Amino acid sequence: MLVRARIEISDTEGPTSSRTMFWREFLRGSPPTSSADAMLDDPARAERAIRNRLPGTLGFYLNQDPEEYGFGFGRRLRRYLTPGIRVRIRGISYGSMDLLLDVLGVSKETSEDAVLSLLEMYLPDAVNDVFGTSVELGASATKVGEDAGIAATRAARIQRLITATLLVPLALTFAVCYIVFFEMRKDMESLKAREDKIITESAGMFRALLDHNEKLSKVILERAQNENSKLKQAPNSGDTKP
Repeated sequence: MLVRARIEISDTEGPTSSRTMFWREFLRGSPPTSSADAMLDDPARAERAIRNRLPGTLGFYLNQDPEEYGFGFGRRLRRYLTPGIRVRIRGISYGSMDLLLDVLGVSKETSEDAVLSLLEMYLPDAVNDVFGTSVELGASATKVGEDAGIAATRAARIQRLITATLLVPLALTFAVCYIVFFEMRKDMESLKAREDKIITESAGMFRALLDHNEKLSKVILERAQNENSKLKQAPNSGDTKP
């Protein structure tokens, strides 16, 4: 989940509306012998240390057993903690120091309010651990959005759903086209078979007709030849006397 966390210096002499002012007040509140003085003299270097070291330090605190720190409500919070909670810094702004944290690895069974309470509890210690200081700090944490991982997962699920929704009518269209094509192919094969049968039958009838005409021509030719022979053998009627 996305969390807006504000870190305030408890005892300040003036406003801390800018990065330089915040780290100046932070340095003023650290012990004089702190080894972090050189780092805190450079606001950019101090902020870089926060970006690089605070997520790991804060994650260490969030994944500890609360009972080890002697909190009376530790047993009640134990069931809300999920091992493997990780923190990423998405942004830093000032007017105090505002951190935009991306808290990852929070399971469905984990209470978001419990995680926010733990952030408020551990942020001051984690910031002091980064610099080896003991500045009195106050912290507040508010949820401002979903876990980036959860949001990405939901977006992926929505994308898969949209893809599936588009694929269903496409698959149905393809199935219908295949069925129509298959039926048309069957009809064409049936028509071709009928055409072949008709051609075969017509060819047979044509051959039968040719055979019949050939036989008929032979019969007619034979009759004509017989008649011609008879006429040649008969006596001439003009040469016969009474």
